[in-house]
Amino acid sequence: MTDNRMMTGDGMMWAMGLWGLALAVLVALVIARVGQIHLLSIRIL
Repeated sequence: MTDNRMMTGDGMMWAMGLWGLALAVLVALVIARVGQIHLLSIRIL
C-alpha cells in the first residue's frame, strides 16, 4: 500500500510540475500581451 501511494505521489508531483510550468508560461504570455497593449496605448497618447 505504501509503495503504491509513493508511486502515485510521484505521479502527482510530476503532474503538478507540468501544470506549474504551463501556468507560468500562460502568465508570462498574458503579462507580455498586457505590456504590449500598454506600450501601444502610451505611443498612441
